Amino acid sequence: MSVTDPLDDRPRVIAEAAPPSVAELARRLIDGEGPSPAAPDAPPLALAWALKDACYAAWSSEPQRAAKAADALRALCTHPPKHDANVRAQPHTRELQALADWTAGIAHITRGRMADAVRSLDLAAATFVDLGQPANA
Repeated sequence: MSVTDPLDDRPRVIAEAAPPSVAELARRLIDGEGPSPAAPDAPPLALAWALKDACYAAWSSEPQRAAKAADALRALCTHPPKHDANVRAQPHTRELQALADWTAGIAHITRGRMADAVRSLDLAAATFVDLGQPANA
């Protein structure tokens, strides 16, 4: 009979107790497992960047996943999180919108809608430049 050391279980217990990362929350939103974008457990801007990263990572290999990331990001812009009810008045609102436009552009590309993609990507680029973030354009 072997005796198990209770300390051997620490990594699993710690992982279960730790809050999910922003990337994990984005994955859950994309997969329909998480809270609605109106009630995320992460700052909206951090979640928006994680959704953008997920969209970019999936656009050529999993186009449906890229579209889901774009949809989740658009919902984040349209429905303010409960813990941040004044999100539309926040300075990061325009950055959220730019990220939503960027991911919408990528989603349009995956659907072969190039004119819509150009419009969305141009809107995103103009907003990023106006925000002083030309590298993100």
